[in-house]
Amino acid sequence: PTCANCGGLDWWEWHHIKAFAEYPELELKENNGIPLCEAPSHNCHFVKGHLMSWTCINPNVVEDAAYYLNQVKNRRSIRAKE
Repeated sequence: PTCANCGGLDWWEWHHIKAFAEYPELELKENNGIPLCEAPSHNCHFVKGHLMSWTCINPNVVEDAAYYLNQVKNRRSIRAKE
């Protein structure tokens, strides 16, 4: 899979949508996970999945990641005029 936030192919980690600490029965449920990368340059797992604190939970991680991925896929480059 690719990172659901940036589309990256490497360094991804399976992030629990509903935290394992609160919902241990959902730990291995396929619909309770989203692939988020841990790339050294931007770490989507930490930034989007945990809102920059490993003790936090992002209840909107699926929507937030989808929104950002759409932004990445539709970005435009600004090139200097020659």
